[in-house]
Amino acid sequence: MNIPVYVLTSNKHLWCMRPFSYCFDAYWGSYWGGQNVIVAGYEKPSDLPYYMSFYQIANDEIPADKWSDGLIRLLSSTQDEFFIFMLEDYLLTRPVDLHAISALGDLMSENSQILRIDLTTDVLHANGDSRDASDVGYLGSIDLVEKKPGTQYRFSFQAGIWNKAKLLEILKPGMSPWNVELYTEIPEGSLIYGTRQWPVRYANLLWKSKVDLAQLKLLHPEKRDAVITMISEDLLKGGING
Repeated sequence: MNIPVYVLTSNKHLWCMRPFSYCFDAYWGSYWGGQNVIVAGYEKPSDLPYYMSFYQIANDEIPADKWSDGLIRLLSSTQDEFFIFMLEDYLLTRPVDLHAISALGDLMSENSQILRIDLTTDVLHANGDSRDASDVGYLGSIDLVEKKPGTQYRFSFQAGIWNKAKLLEILKPGMSPWNVELYTEIPEGSLIYGTRQWPVRYANLLWKSKVDLAQLKLLHPEKRDAVITMISEDLLKGGING
């Protein structure tokens, strides 16, 4: 299954789309004839790769405390049953495991109870501890795990595959991304799985709109040198965790 990727951006962080596209093209976009990517925001980024299309959420940017309104608009406008969610500051650090992603997508199509499958180790380490993760099965070399309902950040917007219809049913308008993650009520019986293998690895370039220099170091030196040329000197000087 070739699952589309939805990337949300904002005018403030629009500059991130250049390093995002550079890393995505290196480690994902050029495989399988080009990955289908929808970039959703307000101002259209320049020089998007040919396989990335742009969806304008609105003419005027929706405030951060109503972030969920923009996501609801995007999801309501597409016909995809499943999608992979990413943000503009997720800079891939190595080739993604396309076969694992495809197999996990097939699993979701077979089990309508699955709301989300995490493609990082976010679910595994939710609540800051991987020891309380329960193994629920495997797909080839991919181990599936889950955390108990109510575990903080079990529901998160780190990269993952989503059942769009199920997500739309529970998204509330007028919420910030942080409140969506913390306070969305997950219906009883809905499943959220993670893996131990981390099929999609990336650096979180931003922390509270500042460049995280420690995360930048996760990039391959050649890629990091190229990305640095795409970041303004002021942002680099104001970076954190250097």
